[in-house]
Amino acid sequence: MKNVLITGGTEFFAQRVARGLNEQFKVIFGDSKAIPKILLESGRYIDLPLTSRISFNHELLSSALDHNVDIIIPLRKREIVQLSACKDLFHEYDITLVVPAFESLKHLQFISNPGKGFIPNVLVNGESLNTEKLSLKGYTGVCSDTAEGVLLCCLDD
Repeated sequence: MKNVLITGGTEFFAQRVARGLNEQFKVIFGDSKAIPKILLESGRYIDLPLTSRISFNHELLSSALDHNVDIIIPLRKREIVQLSACKDLFHEYDITLVVPAFESLKHLQFISNPGKGFIPNVLVNGESLNTEKLSLKGYTGVCSDTAEGVLLCCLDD
């Protein structure tokens, strides 16, 4: 079983993303926003650094290593942008970042705080981590395939 860290864990959208994942994943929720003590004590939630910190990437990596995380699914837009620039750092430690390549960000459309009508699919190089499989060749991130095209789903910062 692989450990997956989903950021923005106190948001409803993070819960929807987790519910769609295949059963082979154990989910840990993290957030840089305040997490109630009772959730932290459950062991399923962890505090994460703020993206405004210069050491954000290294602190997140350290936290992921401390919790034996195999895959990180960042949901806040600022996290997605920052982490897409340092995928190699996490790859060195066998941690998969579910973010598109930095160069492709300018070509992707984001949808912030998607409503219930958007079904989030977690894709890594076009392969779905969800129970209901959606294949979108070449895409990495939390995506939704719509009439307007593929949208990268995120939470506002």
